[in-house]
Amino acid sequence: MPEMFNTNSESALNRLPLAAENSAAAASPFATVEDLEKRWHSLTQEERERAEILLSDASEIIRTRYPHSPERVSAEVLRAVVCAMVRRAMTSADREGITQETETTGPFSNSFTYANPGQNLYITKEERELLGQGLRAFHIDISGGRYAD
Repeated sequence: MPEMFNTNSESALNRLPLAAENSAAAASPFATVEDLEKRWHSLTQEERERAEILLSDASEIIRTRYPHSPERVSAEVLRAVVCAMVRRAMTSADREGITQETETTGPFSNSFTYANPGQNLYITKEERELLGQGLRAFHIDISGGRYAD
């Protein structure tokens, strides 16, 4: 029987920590609405409400995907990455979120391609590197430590 259907109290679902036990769950966002406004523009009340939720979500994404980043990078880098993630999500339906535009004059045609039509929060390659998650050089000794004479 698959574990997800197991009613035993020792199943994997019962071993997951509760949100109250997880210290990251109670942590505050890495950036505030004011931080976002400084990097972008003044927000309407509706945008502020949405931004608060997205700032919290973006911070949790970083805590989950890159758990050591808050310890290894500066608060300013975390703030900048979170604001960039939220700005991308909030501009995806605006003209600022358009990556391609085609316009034909006769008989009148417009075409737009949006960078993030689903308004998702995502981290770019450059931001991953800022968070300390880029590629690192390493070597593996496959000789087992013995060299032939």
